[in-house]
Amino acid sequence: MGTLRRNTGGIDRGIAHRIAGCIGSRNIPTTPRNTGGIDCGIAHRIAGCIGSRNIPTTPRNTGGIDRGIAHRIAGCIGSRNIPTTPRNTGGIDCGIAHRIAGCIGSRNIPTTQRNTGGINRGIAQGIAGCIGNRIAPANPRNTGGIAQGIAGCIGNRIAPANPRNTGGIAQGIAGCIGNRIAPAIPRNTGGIAQGIAGCIGDRIAPAIQRDTRGIAHGIAGCIDTDDNTRK
Repeated sequence: MGTLRRNTGGIDRGIAHRIAGCIGSRNIPTTPRNTGGIDCGIAHRIAGCIGSRNIPTTPRNTGGIDRGIAHRIAGCIGSRNIPTTPRNTGGIDCGIAHRIAGCIGSRNIPTTQRNTGGINRGIAQGIAGCIGNRIAPANPRNTGGIAQGIAGCIGNRIAPANPRNTGGIAQGIAGCIGNRIAPAIPRNTGGIAQGIAGCIGDRIAPAIQRDTRGIAHGIAGCIDTDDNTRK
């Protein structure tokens, strides 16, 4: 399902505009008025539905998804390292790395407050094999993000991961989030447009191979059974 740039309540404004420049190579600015995006999208809706916990967020939560995923995951998935602050209790340290680590699947992988390695320690190491019911080995030296760690462990299917894949999650996560298989192009360095397309939920959303804007087209309408055209 396609998305539009003016779709202020969907993926474009939510994930694509906030996270697109982090996963891929583009940086798409967001506006403070975007109330239908990540703050209410991922923080409020996904927080309690990925695992069994419900992590409350507030409108004043400046350490949440904006600084959490967009800013903190940016350096973790790619090659940048964006510092976080110790008092950020709503960000990645407590958000993804600490809270999600053992709650997405059936495994409980402990994390520590000193886990300053971000995604390497959080997703690549911590979450590997704990999202679904399969175990995917994580390489401690994997500085390429999620490619090695999370490969084949989100759903119940195994998607091969290329150890040399430094282009993000295109190869690693392809076809393994849901129960469908979406082909991944090894040369896809534009993020997860090809890799993750149509494989999060049970719907298939077309992905554009040349889509370097991140996940705007790839992930559109495929997280749940709904499309993302809701305002």
